Amino acid sequence: MKSTTIIACFVLFFMGTLLLLAKSKTAPKLQTLSIKTSSICEECQNRIETGLLKLRGVKSAHLDLNTKVVTVVFKVSKLTPEQIRQTIAEMGYDADDVKKNQAAFEQLPGCCKVKMH
Repeated sequence: MKSTTIIACFVLFFMGTLLLLAKSKTAPKLQTLSIKTSSICEECQNRIETGLLKLRGVKSAHLDLNTKVVTVVFKVSKLTPEQIRQTIAEMGYDADDVKKNQAAFEQLPGCCKVKMH
């Protein structure tokens, strides 16, 4: 009787482990996020991409200057979209509906503050 109980426990443990592994493999680990910014030049592009890549959990960041949209691939277990938008705002740039930090904006080079029409 004891050996049957041990085998049954082992089978249940093994099935539970398989279920957890299957669940973790189907859960999304990375998310892609597109954020409209107030960037205008290559200096802005460099600052935003470099700044985002310093965030723990960001796998890639690419800013398209034509559209002013930065595309960020990040680990959902490490960051939220709100944290990424806030980081961009703290660099001195608008990020979707999150307004730039004015003090950080004032510290940007002149080329990053020129209004282009």
